[in-house]
Amino acid sequence: MKRTSKIFIGTIATISLATLAGCSSGSKAPATVSVKSQSYVLSESKSNLSTDEGFVALKVSIKNDTKKSFEQVTNYDFKLKDKKGNELSVERVYDSNDEFKILNSESSLSPDKTVSGYLVFKVDKGSKYELHYKPEMEQKNKKTKNDVVVKVDTSQATDQSKVFTSIAKSYVDQTFLGKDSSNKSLGTDLTESKKNFDETFTKAFTSDLSSSGANYKPSQDQTDKVLKSLKSTNADKGSVDYKTIEMFPTSAIVAIKPEVVSFDNVDMEGLVSSYEDKANPDSDYDEIMNGAVKYVLEQLPSKIASSKIEEPSNMDSEGYKMTLTKDKSGKWNVNNSNSSDNYDYRELQEAFMGGEN
Repeated sequence: MKRTSKIFIGTIATISLATLAGCSSGSKAPATVSVKSQSYVLSESKSNLSTDEGFVALKVSIKNDTKKSFEQVTNYDFKLKDKKGNELSVERVYDSNDEFKILNSESSLSPDKTVSGYLVFKVDKGSKYELHYKPEMEQKNKKTKNDVVVKVDTSQATDQSKVFTSIAKSYVDQTFLGKDSSNKSLGTDLTESKKNFDETFTKAFTSDLSSSGANYKPSQDQTDKVLKSLKSTNADKGSVDYKTIEMFPTSAIVAIKPEVVSFDNVDMEGLVSSYEDKANPDSDYDEIMNGAVKYVLEQLPSKIASSKIEEPSNMDSEGYKMTLTKDKSGKWNVNNSNSSDNYDYRELQEAFMGGEN
């Protein structure tokens, strides 16, 4: 049997390794560049894309393989070339939370040291490219002669837009609609979010009743029945549209457009008048008012169930924005804080409460 040369095998292995890690033609590559991950990102400031285009975020790692320090490693040192040789420059994209940062090292890169970060390019989805890196040396402030080249196949890039709409839907289903809709990627404490929603409705609804002038205080059972009718009616007759409008490696925004029940479409005055027609004319004002409120509470669940469904009047054309952030465990959490800068969530919550605030 003919023996294969060990030198030949070693040469092939070296070539294969260089091809995977990134190499330059000619002399030894000055750096090892590798693409750790690639994912599509969306920015509200840059949304005018065709269906075949996308902004791909490449998480790259750069290791200095020379004996000299590189100047600051910046995005200007990188170019993406298509199969025709056209050069694409790094795009500037911003997320609403200002957390996503383009690669831009603040210090020089010493020999044998590594730095990593993101580069974003506008690409044709599924196309193949070459990422070119030319480091700048501290000595004489000159670029190296050779590019480090890494193959990039954007068909391998992940698009999580449907993941985010699924997470948002699971949260809305369980928190606002009483549905069983689990999602393994959702990390928010749903027990707490559902409790908060129920308590917020009860407080707002009770306050609304008291503002009518009646001193009748509804029981927890009565408010629970009203809320249950709201949830079930919205779940059975309503609809919710979800669209990812911003996405980055650690944050995303989903626009939510519901069609739900509004108390503005429930004839409260008609219910009160109906009670007054039946009330004892010898009753005093307080008795009539309290009796009317009690009657409304009894009739409201069925009235809600037969109410028409529509988009909330205060909703923007794009819908309400729900912010998702990724935690250290890899789970995605909904920003449901009751803060002044999270008004979209408060308005979304109010929409599913029939407009109570």
